[in-house]
Amino acid sequence: MTSRPPLACLRLAAAAALLLCGVAAAGEELRVAATTSLLGCAASRVGGERVRVTVMVPPGACPGHFDMKPSEARSIEECDLLLRHGFESFLPRALPRRVRDLAVRPAENDMIPPGQAEAARLVAEAFAEMRPEWGAFFRERLGAYLEELGAAGREITGAAETLGVREVPVAVSVRLEPFFRWMGFRRILAYGIPEEMTPRKMAGHIERAKRMEVALVADNAQSGSDTGLPIARETGAGHVVLRFFPERDGYVETLRRNAELVIEGVKAWEARRSPTSGE
Repeated sequence: MTSRPPLACLRLAAAAALLLCGVAAAGEELRVAATTSLLGCAASRVGGERVRVTVMVPPGACPGHFDMKPSEARSIEECDLLLRHGFESFLPRALPRRVRDLAVRPAENDMIPPGQAEAARLVAEAFAEMRPEWGAFFRERLGAYLEELGAAGREITGAAETLGVREVPVAVSVRLEPFFRWMGFRRILAYGIPEEMTPRKMAGHIERAKRMEVALVADNAQSGSDTGLPIARETGAGHVVLRFFPERDGYVETLRRNAELVIEGVKAWEARRSPTSGE
């Protein structure tokens, strides 16, 4: 006859099983839902392979006009952490109780490197709190990302300073003004988003742009890629379209492409003004 294990042994085995389950849960990858690719990039770079990131709003879409689909709703229900900016009207008012909610609101604009760096720090802190055993891993990845952001920022602002953009007049979408100021531009005419742009306002912007003799007009892809075209046509200025939210290849590459478009636009303007340009 087989003897049964003592009750105390059964209780000890059950406790050990619960402990092992807890360790496994603590070591599982973090599931993160990020409303935009700005936050998604920060989360992916800091979290690496230990974090699974789902970005809800496609990079080419405007978060202000985004309608959440069932798939996006599921990503919230299934995540451990929701990263948001704070302006997303499409999010549900109440989240599942198990989901941590983090509003990432950098003091600097999210599009420029200081804003992205601050967002990455806030995200790293949240990750380390939720998975303390991986804190060193997250901090190491954060440090590497901050170095990359700093290097890219210095390269871009250095090239812009060499070009003398401080004295170059530009007309830009109001969403892009912080980016141009970060690059070093100081003579900036900022115009509104399409839904705010009446014919009277546009006429006023065109008149001011003519007086300034603007070199370049820059639109924001997510809020209207052709809003500034009338200004460009009436002034003869170049026209570029920048992206506020990173593409699939990440924040730094999108930042570089935006900067390259601006720098090439200014160079083209300078070439047109050169006395030898008509020869």
